[in-house]
Amino acid sequence: GVKTVAGDATSVEFPDLDRGKAYSFTLIATNAVGNSAPSPASDAITVPFHTRPPAPTSVTATRADKAATVTWRQPSSSDPITNYTVIATPGGKSVTVSGTTTSARIAGLVNGSPYQFAVIASSGTEASDRSALSNAVTPAGRPTRVSKPTLKLSKAERKVTIRWRAASPNGAPVTRYVVTSNKARSKTATATRRSVVFTKLKPGTYTFRVVAVNAAGNSLPSEVVKVRIKR
Repeated sequence: GVKTVAGDATSVEFPDLDRGKAYSFTLIATNAVGNSAPSPASDAITVPFHTRPPAPTSVTATRADKAATVTWRQPSSSDPITNYTVIATPGGKSVTVSGTTTSARIAGLVNGSPYQFAVIASSGTEASDRSALSNAVTPAGRPTRVSKPTLKLSKAERKVTIRWRAASPNGAPVTRYVVTSNKARSKTATATRRSVVFTKLKPGTYTFRVVAVNAAGNSLPSEVVKVRIKR
């Protein structure tokens, strides 16, 4: 094809070239007397089969246990998106998913450490810039299992004191402890307490367990401790 531009122009655009085809270009200058000889040909360029897509937008992260789920909005692209790559910051862990989805789970993260995420869209061999970073999330899991509690019985008062050690928070602070029994009503203790007292127990056999709670959920129940209240 041939393009003619004004004498003070120093560039010209050739749209709608065939993808996958190599092109080179020559330049001829014209004045009132006539045309110059053609310039040497430019280096050949090959029009890529795919155009570079825009970066994804609206990247949002939700925490999970040693992982995060990342979602985004598909960019408008003249070519189909073939895949997306999600990259964690810090650390650089990444996962690549199909271009037909707009979410991904990225695993192998450290509970208790904050992360943000960027997404890159790819169309064939062409890749977008990184998206803007997502919101920060801190992966977390349920607290670790509380070790076996201890039990102290006051026979005269029919009173039982249950004590336990702190559970490991596993990425999110422990917010409370719940002590359950097979016969007595459960009791809740704040995160800083390590004991509860059950009073006025009627004769019978009682079992007690302790569960730690954080924003990710409940720990597994501790081992059972048991006591018999006699008449």
